[in-house]
Amino acid sequence: MEEVCLNSEPVFDDGDDYEVEGDSSGVGCDDETGENCSKKKRSEPTVGLEFDSFDEAYDFYNVYGKEQGFGIRVSNSWFRSKRKERYRAKLSCSSAGFKKKSEANNPRPETRTGCPAMVVIRLVDSKRWRIVDVELEHNHPVNPQIKRFYKSHKRMVLAAKKAQPPPEPVTEVHTIRLHRRALMNTGCNVYLNVDEMGHVDHVDHFKHLELKEGDALAVYNYLCRMKLTNPNFFYLMDLDDEGRLRNVFWADARSRVAYGFFCDTVTIDTTCLANRYEMPLISFVGVNHHGQSVLLGCGFLGQESKEYFVWIFRAWLKCMQGHFPEVIITDQNKPLQSAVSEVFPNARHCYNVCCITQRVPERLGGLQGYEAIKRQFNKAVYNSLKIAEFETSWADMIKCHGLGDNKWLQTLYEERQAWVPVYLKGHIFCGYDPHPRT
Repeated sequence: MEEVCLNSEPVFDDGDDYEVEGDSSGVGCDDETGENCSKKKRSEPTVGLEFDSFDEAYDFYNVYGKEQGFGIRVSNSWFRSKRKERYRAKLSCSSAGFKKKSEANNPRPETRTGCPAMVVIRLVDSKRWRIVDVELEHNHPVNPQIKRFYKSHKRMVLAAKKAQPPPEPVTEVHTIRLHRRALMNTGCNVYLNVDEMGHVDHVDHFKHLELKEGDALAVYNYLCRMKLTNPNFFYLMDLDDEGRLRNVFWADARSRVAYGFFCDTVTIDTTCLANRYEMPLISFVGVNHHGQSVLLGCGFLGQESKEYFVWIFRAWLKCMQGHFPEVIITDQNKPLQSAVSEVFPNARHCYNVCCITQRVPERLGGLQGYEAIKRQFNKAVYNSLKIAEFETSWADMIKCHGLGDNKWLQTLYEERQAWVPVYLKGHIFCGYDPHPRT
């Protein structure tokens, strides 16, 4: 709290004293950013202004400098030799004086210009600090837009953070606003799920997630905690009429931002579902400019059915503001294929050829001449440069080994345009290789 003192009599001090020069800075400000100190319009430093402490005087001039666009430092200090008590100080612009010439190979740019701007403060008989000398003119341009680069202003933030009390532990009081309302006069067992954003999802009641004891509560607590710490965290949960968890989707802020840059090609990874892991995880993955995988969201799926895939796809689209990808890459899965066709009707749907080739031993390993079949299969898939070459190689494999009745190979051939590399020429996958050789 500064005030104008009308008493302008000179101050006299008893005892020996001495002067100390150097760069030092005080501390203190009222908030984390230091802005509260400057929101109140500060008057210019004038002779006669008094402060309760040295730190208060320092903060006053520092905030004034922040408003004007210059940093400050303590260029001189005077102390009483007996008690080592500071009784006088000179606060200067950070560009005051000149640095000694450096012999370094790459010296830092010169920032000091001998600027005369300063204030001199002194401890008076009332144990308050008074401004006794002021110079407001600078010999260099000042710009409030670059105030954040000065050391004295950064220290305001650090000091405020240290002064703040440690945060109290957060009590888990956040509730998930998820409600179920039965549709009237529909003749079917369907529910409306209203999420925290007010969105509505239609999902048939069929099955819930088979989780171990405590898993559902752990998921719930995690999602609530993430939402509390990061408002851009998105989650959506689907419960049945008995309150059991059926499906859940979530994506953090980084995934949501990444999708804005890498939204052309998205892979829907259902490896955990296909391998029957204990965790029914489904993930959405993109590729950045370096060919690295980028996570775009995750979910737990209660059942591998079209309806459940549709729910999780719509939840993901809702999270990404309804922005559709151009290419969707998935495993070869009928319910998954149907859901993609319904939710992403305009996207190019492709199969991951690695997933298909990894099933060759399982599907064809028991046949006579398996090694020869495998070689011809890989030749047809990977070595065909034209569609006619693939058709010929595939037909030769079927004819030579009598595979005309193999249902799996028939399905692969019928859907060849979704996974055979030669049919995917001309399509842009934005860094993702849909047909790597393994």
